[in-house]
Amino acid sequence: RARWRGGVRSRACSATEPQGQPQPRVDTVEPPSHTLVVLVVSARPHFSQRELIRQTWASKEVLSAEINLRMPNASSPPRSLRETQAYPSAKVLFVVGRPATTLDNNENSARLAEEHEVYGDIVQVPVVDVYANLIYKVLCAIDATVEEHWPAAFIMKVDDDTYVDLPMLLHDLVNPRHPRRLHLQGQIWTGSPIRNRNHKNWVSKAYYPIDTYLPYPHGAHYIISSDFATFIHENERFLAPSIIPASHRGNLEDVKMGVWAFSIGVNMVHDVRFVESINCHSSAVSLSDVPAKAFRGIYRALRNGSNSGLCTNELHAHAVGFFLRRTEKDGYLQQ
Repeated sequence: RARWRGGVRSRACSATEPQGQPQPRVDTVEPPSHTLVVLVVSARPHFSQRELIRQTWASKEVLSAEINLRMPNASSPPRSLRETQAYPSAKVLFVVGRPATTLDNNENSARLAEEHEVYGDIVQVPVVDVYANLIYKVLCAIDATVEEHWPAAFIMKVDDDTYVDLPMLLHDLVNPRHPRRLHLQGQIWTGSPIRNRNHKNWVSKAYYPIDTYLPYPHGAHYIISSDFATFIHENERFLAPSIIPASHRGNLEDVKMGVWAFSIGVNMVHDVRFVESINCHSSAVSLSDVPAKAFRGIYRALRNGSNSGLCTNELHAHAVGFFLRRTEKDGYLQQ
């Protein structure tokens, strides 16, 4: 059966027909081979951004067992962790779609094939790579993660301008007290739907008449437990019709994730360590909207044991510039 139909000029993901009624509580069939699979949603031409991630927060050094097992303020993992074999590990994959134009195909398809040949970390989903199709891009990637090669206790979705402190995050996820069932973690937002059709995240009142969104995770970075991912995968035929047609919305991938989480009682945890780069603080483990030029500085600071965590002077300067531009735009600095 074709799955997740409805994307702009897209094929559908393919899988077997789900049977029966929606089941909110689904156990992972096989034990996870990773603590965390990170799905980095990336545009096809973003070759340099993907390479930057591979050289910084998803480098071979960071993904190695030795680094992953590093506990805060310790040079090696505690003995009890070694004895229980609860070794944290992460796999980072880059999710791209199909070409949207002939020019896109001619310029990027061969380079993407070469990139995957070299690194083996590209997941190309049968979705045209345009912004309105982001929800289908993410859902097809979740399908692949659940169904094919990468069983994990948790799945993290991030944008390719997000910086993640994987060792710190993995240390948290392998804690025996960390929830593992029906769990969603990130920046939990709410607010009113945007009705302006010119906004990239607008939604039609005809399809979403309510004036308030249910709580939802900021789409730049969030984590879901494997059972919630499996629920989404196995109940596609019940969930897909609830996706608003692209002609009546912008991107609402994160909003829809919140609706589905709410509908089956997923526990949504607002984690203050997931934050925008302009609001960086020393406890942050995931920063969204990070300028590309700041990635290497963050990486060096973490390697050198900075007490400021992900927050570098370069990021602080970026934040100051952002807020100055905002105040100028709003007229606060006008004489």
